[in-house]
Amino acid sequence: MGESNDDDRTVSELREEWRKRAELGEKFPEFAAASEQLRKAPWPEDLRNAPLIIGTDIGGDADDALAVAVTARKVPLLSL
Repeated sequence: MGESNDDDRTVSELREEWRKRAELGEKFPEFAAASEQLRKAPWPEDLRNAPLIIGTDIGGDADDALAVAVTARKVPLLSL
């Protein structure tokens, strides 16, 4: 509800989100070190085509089959 999907946001919007989170952490002493690491860290590489592992205990449970089916719809390269 009101949440956006990362796929719908541009790279510049995601980088702005990254920057805002780092700034927010600086306001709290207990998060200052993590915030500094976030600022110094390189921007993450694009992992959309990274290998994907789906761990299930598939074997007759409908929930596992549904999880695989939903993933297959969302990850087009899954079938390759």
